[in-house]
Amino acid sequence: MYDGSFILSDKKTFTIDSKQKILVLGPCAAESQQQLLEAAQGVIAACKHLSAFRVIFRAGAWKPRTQPGFFEGMGERALGWLRQIQDDFGIEVATEVATEQQTRLALSYGIRTLWIGARTTTNPFLVRQIADACSEWLKQNSRASSVNLTIMVKNPVSPDLMLWQGALLRFAGIVGEENVVAVHRGFTGGTSGLRNAPKWSLALQLHHLMPHVPLLLDPSHLAGDAVLVPQVAKKAVELAYNGLMIEMHPKPEQALSDAAQQLTPRGLSDLLRDLYATEVTSSQATPSTAATGLAAFRAQFDELDDELWQLILRRMELSVQIGNYKRQHHIPVLQSDRWQQLVHDRLVWAEKNNLSEENVMRILDAIHDESRRQQGRD
Repeated sequence: MYDGSFILSDKKTFTIDSKQKILVLGPCAAESQQQLLEAAQGVIAACKHLSAFRVIFRAGAWKPRTQPGFFEGMGERALGWLRQIQDDFGIEVATEVATEQQTRLALSYGIRTLWIGARTTTNPFLVRQIADACSEWLKQNSRASSVNLTIMVKNPVSPDLMLWQGALLRFAGIVGEENVVAVHRGFTGGTSGLRNAPKWSLALQLHHLMPHVPLLLDPSHLAGDAVLVPQVAKKAVELAYNGLMIEMHPKPEQALSDAAQQLTPRGLSDLLRDLYATEVTSSQATPSTAATGLAAFRAQFDELDDELWQLILRRMELSVQIGNYKRQHHIPVLQSDRWQQLVHDRLVWAEKNNLSEENVMRILDAIHDESRRQQGRD
């Protein structure tokens, strides 16, 4: 079992400090210099009571799109705007990189915080190329004082723990123990109105395997709806995540990408004030171990309940299809032999798993009654 230290090929061992509280805030994409200026002002105003946090201004210079014909970012022009924000406001800036060329360009503009998107994390070849570009840049600038890079790695689109961990390990070996961050943004296949499936248990498993890596939540991509962002962000605080990566746009309704999930500057300010009502120190920002443990269990309960209800819904949809088939072939809705076999099998299963046969029968009866009702629908 991984113990929190990294044993690299060169035998170097180090541990990542996960106590720092981090907020990564800003628009999905850099659209114009004026837009970034207004967004940066909004971020600074929203965080003025949170000096204990490391605040990073984010904006995508390049936007990976599933289909052609959509806004794909301003590219190198956006890097210049981000650098200007960094120089004028003295705030750290970050952008997403997905290729070696993008990485080299971002670094050439003095951007020292990069994030790896979910699609890129899925591809170990791209991860290695980006890591190599970072390594080369660090070697070229090794004589400069206070030179470092921060790499934030989003989970892959598929729920593959090893891919996520592997990308983190690769970058940790390049940029140093204090400069790698994991970002949980959910996985393909949303549930309960969320854009992406949270799969809290997988993120918590990563935290168990790599307890010294700071873990952020991206509630914007997980929720996919600005209205749902606050409740998802609150769960991250309950689970003692190290911080949040939130999208905010001065005018979300005019955003060229992900308009529905971006908060307004006022919305961001209200959210951060609600989550962190007063100045937060490292010790204050972390709930008690007992509270965090209970929240983790509840998150896994919620996830399992979500899956359970989705399965019940699929069963009822299948019941409608079976009902239609029975009517077409003049088959009675209730098949007694089939029902008796289901009861027998489930009671044997209940005994084997030390579950109450009475309660299992109650659940089975309720599901069967609703299934019969669905089969009888016209």
